[in-house]
Amino acid sequence: MRPCRRRNIALIALLLGVALPLSGCGISDMYKQLSPWYRANQVQAITLLCSDTMNDDTPMAVDVLFVYNDILANQLLGQTASQWFAAKAQYRLKYGTDMDIVAMELVPNLSYVKVQLPAKARLAVKVILFANYMTPSGQYPVDLSTFQAPTVSLEQKEVLFSEK
Repeated sequence: MRPCRRRNIALIALLLGVALPLSGCGISDMYKQLSPWYRANQVQAITLLCSDTMNDDTPMAVDVLFVYNDILANQLLGQTASQWFAAKAQYRLKYGTDMDIVAMELVPNLSYVKVQLPAKARLAVKVILFANYMTPSGQYPVDLSTFQAPTVSLEQKEVLFSEK
């Protein structure tokens, strides 16, 4: 066999070896996630502002979750902050690799806090904030996934958020 023909056969085999896995269902998603440009969410920065009357002038626990599992994300979005904080340890044990948690204890009148994003934050299917307010009106989860640089304002009895 001539060297040129062997090289062509090797090139075809190499191309098939790359093209076939990319065409399979689910496999292309895996390759897509390996790309440095892939983002499962839009979040690139999160800023928290604490009003002077936040949580009726009481320190408050705030968790920002970076969730990498669709089923878990939907389950968490159906919970209140009090349910999340009560079951947080169990979630960490059961779903440790399926989420990253940035946990903070914030005090009123803190001008602003930049949230430190985890290394694989861009792969999170949902970015969810829980603020442990004393009142039920502030207990809902906040989905930040579609914002690029959300500013979250922690007010007296509720969370307000906007895009910069």
